[in-house]
Amino acid sequence: MESAHYMANVSTAANILFGAMSILLSVMGKYIPAAWIIFFSIVFDIADGKIARMGTKGFSEFGKQFDSLADLVSFVVAPSVLVFTYHTPEFFLWRLLVCLLAIFCGAFRLARYNTEAEDKIALFFNGLPTPAFGGFVAANILVFYRYELVIEPRFVSITIAILAMLMVSRIQYPTYKDVSLLQWKYIFGFAIIFILLFFVPELVALVLLSTYIIYIPIRANIKRGKK
Repeated sequence: MESAHYMANVSTAANILFGAMSILLSVMGKYIPAAWIIFFSIVFDIADGKIARMGTKGFSEFGKQFDSLADLVSFVVAPSVLVFTYHTPEFFLWRLLVCLLAIFCGAFRLARYNTEAEDKIALFFNGLPTPAFGGFVAANILVFYRYELVIEPRFVSITIAILAMLMVSRIQYPTYKDVSLLQWKYIFGFAIIFILLFFVPELVALVLLSTYIIYIPIRANIKRGKK
């Protein structure tokens, strides 16, 4: 259906506009709204993929490129600007270089994905997906703000550098596109997460994303060691 491609592109446009809005809010010093908006972008990013798959011809080439540009803005540039402007002016040059590294790695990862992606639904990403990077940065900012935690700029810079390297790595991260919310073995867990999201959404997001980012590489290394 051509209408599916049209609606998918509308969702992608909303994604990129929210990402641009997050960047502008970060520059204005409105860090908390800027962080929350990144999660709105994630919702639209998930939606455009699901809508595009409803079409009879699958993903369009234009939609694939447009989606990657939106991801670059919303999940790479926006969180990098957010984390750079949020912290104190200490280690300015180091933080600048690290954020530029993250932007380069995110752009490289998306370009590699576009050249290697197949029409069939992939069950794994090569490297950390950019929405996970953007969501992790945004969740950290929200948790630090809510619980008034003190942030060590050097630790933040090291974390961003590690995440940048994970984006261009060949570590396989599951897409979970084969997971259905209606399966009985997942319903109880999803129900608990859904309830917790009403009370501590930023903390739940941080825990889930941290588990996804950290556990998968450890599991991959264990399997590689057994082989």
